[in-house]
Amino acid sequence: MCKTEIDTGNNEYRIGRISALNDVLRITLLGGKVQQTKGVNALPIGSQDDAVVQLRAYDSFTPDNDPSGMHDFGEFTVGDHCLFFKIDCYSPDGKGSS
Repeated sequence: MCKTEIDTGNNEYRIGRISALNDVLRITLLGGKVQQTKGVNALPIGSQDDAVVQLRAYDSFTPDNDPSGMHDFGEFTVGDHCLFFKIDCYSPDGKGSS
């Protein structure tokens, strides 16, 4: 997902590589740092578990909701709650974007 891992000379390849890395992180929760908000933490444990299941299964990317094609944002519903996810790439020390 980071620029250092991607051939920046071919934009189609670059976007495909970023979306593939984002898919791996979203599905496996490996290869990055996963955080959830205080609002999600306040939900009952069962709802938190449902949110993780839905995050990992999310595949509703369309040109309307994913215009960049990078699979870096989405939304889904858990109970009465509309939840969003966002994937960003940061430098290894976490202090700056990559």
